[in-house]
Amino acid sequence: MDEKNGRLSLRDQRRGISIFSLAIFFLISCSIFAAMPPEKQPEAASNTENPQIDRDYLYWGAHLRSINPSLSTGEIYDIGRAIVRYSSAYKLPPGLIVAVIKVESHGRLDAVSPKGAVGLMQVMPWWPKELGIKGDLSSVDTNIRIGTHILAENIKKWGHREGILRYYRGGGLSDDGYFVRVQRAMDGLAG
Repeated sequence: MDEKNGRLSLRDQRRGISIFSLAIFFLISCSIFAAMPPEKQPEAASNTENPQIDRDYLYWGAHLRSINPSLSTGEIYDIGRAIVRYSSAYKLPPGLIVAVIKVESHGRLDAVSPKGAVGLMQVMPWWPKELGIKGDLSSVDTNIRIGTHILAENIKKWGHREGILRYYRGGGLSDDGYFVRVQRAMDGLAG
């Protein structure tokens, strides 16, 4: 706070907005699940003994509803479950996976790029065979699994910035502001 003028600094204002945004996402995530009739709740939700896990799934999946409001609650849950599962398996922050999905596909499950990349994380069709992973790239779980695997390997091999850029460009030289867009999307998640 600026003691002379009694005003909040820009940094304090941003922190307040970030905390407010995070609280709104949490409330939306919780209310989405609570508002669902039991017969419409995802099967895994009714089988878990830890409701915190369900809230985590909905929390991460709900970040994509702001960019794609047509996502159903079940889709949000499935996306969040895959984000939590594979961020843990590949030791990446879930927010990075959400940010890549936002930049790559705008949260559209059926996204296909002009070059043929498919799904939420825009995975090229040859990757499953290359990695020896079976599954359909239009499946939320398979798409996020393969995309997160590629991203994690890139970061491990080339570092954070270059690894993220190589996710976008493969071996090419173009950046087109991709890294900045991913960073902005991550910053928008938590401040």
